[in-house]
Amino acid sequence: MKKITLSALLLLTTILSACGSSSKETPPIDNTPKAVIPPTIPAEKVANLESYLWAFDAESPIKSTAALSKTHVFFGTDKGIVYALNIGDGTKSWQRNIGSKVSGNILYAENTVLFLSLNGIFHALNAETGDTLWSIATATESLLDVWDYHTNSPIYQNNRIYLASKSGTVYALNITDGAVIWSYNLNEKLRGTPLIMDNNLYISSETGVFSINTLNGSENWHKAKNMPSSPAIESGILTVGTRAGIIAGYDAITGDNVWSLSHGTNWVTGDALAYNGAFYIGSSDDFKFESIDATTGQLNWSVNSGKNVFSKAVIANDIIYITSGDAYSAPGTGYIKSYDLTGKKLWSLKGSNFFSSPVINDNAIFLGSDDGYFYSVALTQE
Repeated sequence: MKKITLSALLLLTTILSACGSSSKETPPIDNTPKAVIPPTIPAEKVANLESYLWAFDAESPIKSTAALSKTHVFFGTDKGIVYALNIGDGTKSWQRNIGSKVSGNILYAENTVLFLSLNGIFHALNAETGDTLWSIATATESLLDVWDYHTNSPIYQNNRIYLASKSGTVYALNITDGAVIWSYNLNEKLRGTPLIMDNNLYISSETGVFSINTLNGSENWHKAKNMPSSPAIESGILTVGTRAGIIAGYDAITGDNVWSLSHGTNWVTGDALAYNGAFYIGSSDDFKFESIDATTGQLNWSVNSGKNVFSKAVIANDIIYITSGDAYSAPGTGYIKSYDLTGKKLWSLKGSNFFSSPVINDNAIFLGSDDGYFYSVALTQE
């Protein structure tokens, strides 16, 4: 894809102005396709113009992770606005004010945009129009503290939406109408994104990790941990990071402890990504992003993330993409970085806080920032 530079934009503007300057003649009808000019890229990003395919000014910090359809990207802001943008050029298709901060990550499934807002309402919007299809009330999704970005987010499987809430209740919902198939109260403040393997649902709370039977909502096992991140499973091992500085590995079926990796006093705040026999996870004040052998818990390699990691990495074509941000200032400094599977850095792009996880298609990375912009970033950099 050829990118439009600033000089090209100025030249295009001059040409268009010249063509329309005469009021004495009616210009001929021109049906040839016009170049699509990306939305304005902020001045401080101009030096990196080739890195950003487009940028959309949402006028509010964006911490929740976006979702993609084939044609659109969907995201929400701290002001409670949900947007649908064209993934090719960033033009807005619709926006919806839901009246409360979008606290959870966005999910796209069955032409529906699903997410939880801070006031505890779970929303299902029509992906084409933004109109409400259905909604249910859970409980207020109050954040634990200013450093807690693991708000509750839904997942989808076999026409069901699975959602945990701060109220302690896990829901299995019909995606068509929001009907409750089953619900189970764990009497814990639940957090993060659930995970399903076979007929088991895994979810973290502020004090531990649970395994739940998805057929009836009954509890399989529970392990106490201090503020665990969202669970991931690889090679039969479930792992979470914890605020106590531990990355823990459990047998996913029995819940037995298998291994433990210490980060000392540094919180392991990222959500683990499971891939090809390893976990990939980031931590907080020690600015680490690591690859860990899933079976043994041994460290494969460790690199400098640049800032605090509260997100989940993504891998495409054996390339890892990670994000980070400064938990102690806003908008703060953040990074998007790319590595190969050996831990070799391929490129790094500096910006403002990136607390959301990256989402990607074949051409670009999509993510929001504390600076109020939502970005499309080229997958490869010079």
